[in-house]
Amino acid sequence: MSLTIDELRETVGDAATVSIVHAYGGSTVKIPSAPQGKAWARFSAMIGNVEHAAKIVRIYACCELYVPRCTESRRELRNRQIRELLSQGVTASELARTWRGPPETICQRTIMRIKAEAKNGSIPLPGQLKLFEDEKP
Repeated sequence: MSLTIDELRETVGDAATVSIVHAYGGSTVKIPSAPQGKAWARFSAMIGNVEHAAKIVRIYACCELYVPRCTESRRELRNRQIRELLSQGVTASELARTWRGPPETICQRTIMRIKAEAKNGSIPLPGQLKLFEDEKP
């Protein structure tokens, strides 16, 4: 069974969708038949959240699901989080050293590119106000 990310979100919610995409994005996963046994233990460990795993099993028990990678959505979420931290005064080098999120690490050059995109107006910084009424946010 192949689902769009929106269908998955509608049935199991945002948090459980994020969990399954992080664990299985870009691959097919066989959903356990019940929240018990070895298959369940392996599945819930991969999801990393027992409540999210149980919700997915309740709805999709015994199905094989293709889980999309959601690369663009995940990248935009990461970039938004980075722009928010930069606007709070966190430096690019500090972010590069301490970043813990998908992806697990990020280099300072990428952070500087994200900062430049926001600075040159292609992407507004969080909380940035419009100068003129007809200006894009």
